[in-house]
Amino acid sequence: MEQTLPMALQVALYVASGAIVVAAVVLVRFALRLSQQLDRAVIAMERVEGELVPLARGMRVLVDQLHEFSEKTAEAASGLLLPFRAVNRSIGIVQTGVTSFLQALWNGPPYTGEPRA
Repeated sequence: MEQTLPMALQVALYVASGAIVVAAVVLVRFALRLSQQLDRAVIAMERVEGELVPLARGMRVLVDQLHEFSEKTAEAASGLLLPFRAVNRSIGIVQTGVTSFLQALWNGPPYTGEPRA
């Protein structure tokens, strides 16, 4: 008792087997191309990282130096600011006194509403 498959079924099995082989070849080729492109992308990113890491370190050093400079400048400015404030206040007081003196000299004594003796 030999069983034979109909000819159409045998052809369909051969075509399906061929399609699976072709699909496997196409998928392997696609995977290889994708792998090559990913390798290129990784190499490019490593180059960018190699250039950015020293730049970032240099920027960090610069930021630290600017921070130290600003602290020193703030200390120096706070030491100088107090005398300038005192001088500014003294100048304001002298200006008010001179203005009052000149107004009194020019206009005479202020009117109080009482007759002069």
